[in-house]
Amino acid sequence: MSYIKELWKMTDNYLGATIARFGEMGAESTRNSIGSLRLITTVGVIAGILSYLESDSLPTLHPSEEHSSHCCWQ
Repeated sequence: MSYIKELWKMTDNYLGATIARFGEMGAESTRNSIGSLRLITTVGVIAGILSYLESDSLPTLHPSEEHSSHCCWQ
């Protein structure tokens, strides 16, 4: 009977360690994803700023005639 209890204890320890490792892997994946998104966003912002600095004038917004004549809430 003590052998079976020892097997269950080992199984419980193994499952606990496995669950903890999956949690660590999820956290690591999240950190990597956030880092990648931060890099992509930074590059996009810098590219946008540089393109505005290179232009002679700021962009202007022109309302579309198609959307100004009717309301989409009807």
